Order: sequence, then C-alpha cells, then structure tokens
Amino acid sequence: MCRIGTVADEMDHHPEWTLREGELEIRLSTHDIGNRISLKDYVLASWVETVLHGKEISTLVVDGWNAKGIQLEELN
Repeated sequence: MCRIGTVADEMDHHPEWTLREGELEIRLSTHDIGNRISLKDYVLASWVETVLHGKEISTLVVDGWNAKGIQLEELN
C-alpha cells in the first residue's frame, strides 16, 4: 500500500482501498469527471501491476505525466 500510495500522491490521484486479512482491494475512478474511468486510472493501475509483479517502481511515468501538464478534461 505504501509503494502504491507514494505514486498515487505524486499523481494527485487517490484510489479507494480496503485492506483486510491480508487482501487488498483497490477501486479506481476519477471523481473530478463523475467517477468514470480515465487515463489517470489506467496509469495508476499499471503501477499497481508493477508492484504486484515485484518490479522496482520508478517515477519515470509519473514525471512524464506531470511534465506534460495533462488536465482532467483531456482524459475523459
């Protein structure tokens, strides 16, 4: 959760999640566009997959995301 949370904070995109009995449930949607799925959700989901497969997290994608200044209205 901490590794995923760090990336979510860098993206300013925070999932809803529940941790119980060693199982983590993550729900992604973009609240600013009416709780629909956006490109931001796909990017964060790719980070989650990276963590699940035990790979090192780099901030390359997040840095690129922020450098482009992508706005939420461009993602729907």
